[in-house]
Amino acid sequence: GRWRNSVAASEEPALDKIVKVVSAGRDHGDAADFFLDGRRIFLDGRGAGATSRQGINVVTLDPATWQVTSARCYDTVRHTRAASSRLVEDLDALPDGCVVLVAVKGCGLESLDRLAFLALRRVGSQSLVMGPGHARGA
Repeated sequence: GRWRNSVAASEEPALDKIVKVVSAGRDHGDAADFFLDGRRIFLDGRGAGATSRQGINVVTLDPATWQVTSARCYDTVRHTRAASSRLVEDLDALPDGCVVLVAVKGCGLESLDRLAFLALRRVGSQSLVMGPGHARGA
């Protein structure tokens, strides 16, 4: 989508940025990719070798500078409880106004616990649906 960063008149002019998130489950491409102005954002700052991994992939951006502040994967498939707990901690620690991008690779949503689901909702996720024992969404 297109995000417009609004800043006070005394600050530098607003920056137009194009953000693209690709999120596909195991049966539909198995991908979680992030792009800012056409350039791919890699996870954990490891460059081209750090591709998305299974589970919940999260990239955060500073809304004033559009710099990546974090890019992490939470493997909620293999490490369900630990990854869900870490996701909650990290999302709850984000500053107000931070831009949060989320993509799921594989079947990472099915293993989310309720606290992780609620943490995603607090940072603006609107397309998650809590089902019996798991979350689903795009």
